[in-house]
Amino acid sequence: HGIHVWEVGEGIGLQLMVESGRCRPGGLVIGADSHSTTFGACNAFGTGIGSSDLAAAMISGQVWLRVPETMKVWLEGALRPGVAAKDIILSLVGQLGREGANYQSLEFLGPGVQSLSMDERLVLSNMSVEMGAKAGIFLADHATRAYLSTRVVEPLMPVEPDQDARYAREIVIDLIDRGAFTGGAVEAVVVDEADRMADMGFLPQVDWILRRLDARKQTLLFSATLDGDVDVIINRYLRDPIR
Repeated sequence: HGIHVWEVGEGIGLQLMVESGRCRPGGLVIGADSHSTTFGACNAFGTGIGSSDLAAAMISGQVWLRVPETMKVWLEGALRPGVAAKDIILSLVGQLGREGANYQSLEFLGPGVQSLSMDERLVLSNMSVEMGAKAGIFLADHATRAYLSTRVVEPLMPVEPDQDARYAREIVIDLIDRGAFTGGAVEAVVVDEADRMADMGFLPQVDWILRRLDARKQTLLFSATLDGDVDVIINRYLRDPIR
């Protein structure tokens, strides 16, 4: 059946699906993990379903989905130092509540999207399900194409909203407004804990953790480091720069 099986330790399924180029613009990707909404960062309709439904889809090659209403999330500006993608999505969760987007597709649009890396878009799409969303989709732009250029050989078939698209709701988020984001306390704890562990002699453990944050380190280390402390921590605890 052409099913690829990854070995234990190769990575998390959601990550592997994206990094291997199996999530492509215009595609429909389903998974037994509720956070399969992650695939929307690649302009795919990614959504989570039950394991029994997934088994049925694998056997039949078909799946039943109701077409969801769409909520437009318009991003303005660009992220300032000390603010990360997780701040954006937590702010949105705070506005909508955990059921505020039930069975709706979140569509992330606006000039602010251009400032977001693929890692940051993956964070927003991944956590769209925390509001009950069926999907969290970005348009395919230069960042998407650059990311997939070394992962996908087939022609890309991106999708865009219709000119007369109707939205159930529209929300505007100003990425420049640091006051709208309140994730700093959590990250401060992470940074303080890293310092505490190092002071207790657990330098190898801290080194191991920070290495594996890789490009996604900004998800954890940001708001508590407004004066550049991230670089201080990295230089202090890592023998080699994070690549």
